Amino acid sequence: MATKFSSGNFYQVESSTIKYRLCISPAIGGDFSVIQGIPVTLDAMSGTPYPPAFQGDPFKPGYCPVPILGCWKTFQIVRSLFAPNPAYLIYSVIPGGHVNAKGLTNIGKIAIKEMMKLGMIIDIDHMSDKSQNETLNSAEQFQYPVNIGHNGIRKQTGSERHALEATVERIAKLGGVFGVGTSDSEEHNSDAATFISSFNEVWSVMARNGGIPRVAMGTDVNGMERLPRASKNIPDSAQFYSAHFYTDIPDNLEDDFQKCVTGNRQWDYTREGVAHYGLMADFIRDVRKRNVSVQQRLMDSAEYFAQMWEKCEVSKTNIK
Repeated sequence: MATKFSSGNFYQVESSTIKYRLCISPAIGGDFSVIQGIPVTLDAMSGTPYPPAFQGDPFKPGYCPVPILGCWKTFQIVRSLFAPNPAYLIYSVIPGGHVNAKGLTNIGKIAIKEMMKLGMIIDIDHMSDKSQNETLNSAEQFQYPVNIGHNGIRKQTGSERHALEATVERIAKLGGVFGVGTSDSEEHNSDAATFISSFNEVWSVMARNGGIPRVAMGTDVNGMERLPRASKNIPDSAQFYSAHFYTDIPDNLEDDFQKCVTGNRQWDYTREGVAHYGLMADFIRDVRKRNVSVQQRLMDSAEYFAQMWEKCEVSKTNIK
């Protein structure tokens, strides 16, 4: 739907060995029958009074003598996205899993090269597999590092949203950084334990074949993705916030760790998880309790990012 909104067209897909299929599974991609029912619901809402929709001049576009939701331009756009579309039927007859059929356009290839000439950091997250491969081919010509901002390793049930292991290995050899996501995904409800597991998995893949692991954190919190949940087996609040919760770290690193307070509201990570960014400190404390090496590697990630940026500045001089 986002692609339709931004480009005017749905994805063009082709068959793949992964299991993800568009508009087929109720768990991922959206169930076809549910999507069919949305226009009916929106039509029922269209008569709802909505004063911002009012346009009283009959000579101007969008004339609306009665301010209702159906007159609101944004509502009309949303309604059009869910209108019956032949693409749904096309998806249903393409066998296997679905991946984006498109790679970089000719202008896109030029844009990538111009970005490298400027020493820009290029994040290849959210690109199709084909676009990622073409971008990496270009980057490897000049040993130019690229970045993945917030992701994890693709499983058989995953989609192009997740990174191929081969892609992660190529990023490592270029000196790029991989940001491990912390939001809920198709595969798990993210908390400290699942973050550690994903972090170690990415670290292991980047270390293959002489690659150098450079792993960071990418929250991707944008109003739709949530921050990590509270861990399932976390100690109770009193124990978590005590100065002696950790036995394997010097006491001076743990003294006076207090609950976050904003105004008259006190936040308890052990019950609420990372309810806002201020509680990321509590999350990292939780990670440290469970795996000190992951926490230490995570704290090195700012330096990894700086080194990648420096390499971009050096490599750009080789691009003509």
